[in-house]
Amino acid sequence: MPVAPEVVRPLRKEVLRPGTPLAELVFERDLAPSAMHAAVLDGNRIAIAVGSAMPDPHPREPAAGDWRVRGMATREDMRRQGLGAAVLGFCERHARAQGSKSKGMCSRSSRSALTT
Repeated sequence: MPVAPEVVRPLRKEVLRPGTPLAELVFERDLAPSAMHAAVLDGNRIAIAVGSAMPDPHPREPAAGDWRVRGMATREDMRRQGLGAAVLGFCERHARAQGSKSKGMCSRSSRSALTT
Protein backbone atom coordinates (compact mmCIF):
# COMPACT_ATOMS: atom_id res chain seq x y z
CA MET A 1 0.00 0.00 0.00
CA PRO A 2 1.27 3.52 -0.67
CA VAL A 3 2.25 5.48 2.42
CA ALA A 4 3.80 8.83 3.32
CA PRO A 5 7.62 8.89 3.28
CA GLU A 6 7.67 9.33 7.06
CA VAL A 7 6.12 5.87 7.45
CA VAL A 8 9.04 4.06 5.78
CA ARG A 9 11.91 5.87 7.50
CA PRO A 10 11.83 4.15 10.93
CA LEU A 11 12.23 0.72 9.31
CA ARG A 12 14.91 2.09 6.95
CA LYS A 13 16.76 3.16 10.10
CA GLU A 14 16.24 -0.11 11.97
CA VAL A 15 17.28 -2.42 9.14
CA LEU A 16 19.49 -0.43 6.79
CA ARG A 17 21.18 2.28 8.83
CA PRO A 18 20.99 1.71 12.59
CA GLY A 19 22.27 4.67 14.54
CA THR A 20 21.53 7.17 11.78
CA PRO A 21 19.21 10.01 12.75
CA LEU A 22 15.81 9.81 11.00
CA ALA A 23 16.41 13.23 9.43
CA GLU A 24 19.39 11.77 7.54
CA LEU A 25 17.31 8.94 6.08
CA VAL A 26 15.63 11.19 3.54
CA PHE A 27 16.65 10.20 0.02
CA GLU A 28 17.26 13.00 -2.47
CA ARG A 29 14.14 12.16 -4.49
CA ASP A 30 11.87 11.01 -1.63
CA LEU A 31 9.60 13.98 -2.15
CA ALA A 32 9.58 13.99 -5.95
CA PRO A 33 5.96 14.35 -7.12
CA SER A 34 6.01 10.96 -8.85
CA ALA A 35 7.90 9.11 -6.07
CA MET A 36 5.97 6.43 -4.22
CA HIS A 37 6.63 4.79 -0.86
CA ALA A 38 5.13 1.39 -0.12
CA ALA A 39 4.73 -0.53 3.11
CA VAL A 40 3.18 -3.63 4.55
CA LEU A 41 1.73 -2.61 7.91
CA ASP A 42 1.07 -4.76 10.96
CA GLY A 43 -2.13 -4.65 13.02
CA ASN A 44 -0.88 -1.53 14.80
CA ARG A 45 -0.22 0.19 11.45
CA ILE A 46 3.56 -0.06 11.94
CA ALA A 47 5.62 -0.78 8.82
CA ILE A 48 7.09 -4.28 8.72
CA ALA A 49 8.27 -4.17 5.09
CA VAL A 50 9.02 -1.03 3.06
CA GLY A 51 10.41 0.24 -0.20
CA SER A 52 10.41 3.40 -2.28
CA ALA A 53 10.29 3.96 -6.05
CA MET A 54 11.46 7.21 -7.56
CA PRO A 55 12.66 8.66 -10.84
CA ASP A 56 16.44 8.53 -10.66
CA PRO A 57 18.91 8.55 -13.55
CA HIS A 58 21.36 5.69 -13.80
CA PRO A 59 24.70 6.95 -12.38
CA ARG A 60 26.80 5.84 -15.38
CA GLU A 61 24.35 5.66 -18.27
CA PRO A 62 21.45 8.03 -17.54
CA ALA A 63 18.45 7.77 -19.82
CA ALA A 64 14.96 9.20 -19.90
CA GLY A 65 12.58 7.04 -17.90
CA ASP A 66 15.16 5.70 -15.41
CA TRP A 67 13.70 4.73 -12.03
CA ARG A 68 15.20 3.28 -8.89
CA VAL A 69 13.78 1.19 -6.07
CA ARG A 70 15.46 2.21 -2.80
CA GLY A 71 15.19 1.62 0.90
CA MET A 72 13.90 -1.95 0.68
CA ALA A 73 13.72 -3.36 4.20
CA THR A 74 11.78 -6.04 6.05
CA ARG A 75 11.72 -6.40 9.81
CA GLU A 76 13.94 -9.34 10.71
CA ASP A 77 11.22 -11.42 12.37
CA MET A 78 8.95 -11.00 9.33
CA ARG A 79 11.37 -12.16 6.62
CA ARG A 80 10.86 -15.16 4.33
CA GLN A 81 7.12 -14.53 4.03
CA GLY A 82 7.05 -12.73 0.68
CA LEU A 83 6.53 -9.27 2.16
CA GLY A 84 9.61 -7.77 0.49
CA ALA A 85 8.58 -9.31 -2.84
CA ALA A 86 5.13 -7.76 -2.46
CA VAL A 87 6.61 -4.31 -1.76
CA LEU A 88 9.05 -4.66 -4.67
CA GLY A 89 6.24 -5.66 -7.02
CA PHE A 90 4.16 -2.68 -5.91
CA CYS A 91 7.13 -0.35 -6.49
CA GLU A 92 7.82 -1.83 -9.93
CA ARG A 93 4.17 -1.49 -11.00
CA HIS A 94 4.16 2.14 -9.90
CA ALA A 95 7.35 2.91 -11.80
CA ARG A 96 5.98 1.28 -14.97
CA ALA A 97 2.72 3.23 -14.63
CA GLN A 98 4.79 6.41 -14.44
CA GLY A 99 6.57 5.56 -17.71
CA SER A 100 9.66 3.83 -16.37
CA LYS A 101 11.85 2.43 -19.11
CA SER A 102 14.37 0.91 -16.72
CA LYS A 103 14.92 0.44 -13.02
CA GLY A 104 17.85 -0.15 -10.76
CA MET A 105 18.39 -1.46 -7.26
CA CYS A 106 21.47 -2.08 -5.20
CA SER A 107 21.94 -3.77 -1.86
CA ARG A 108 24.26 -2.60 0.89
CA SER A 109 23.55 -5.48 3.25
CA SER A 110 25.41 -8.76 3.02
CA ARG A 111 22.31 -10.35 4.57
CA SER A 112 20.11 -9.55 1.61
CA ALA A 113 19.71 -11.20 -1.74
CA LEU A 114 17.72 -10.23 -4.78
CA THR A 115 16.48 -12.99 -7.00
CA THR A 116 14.40 -12.80 -10.14
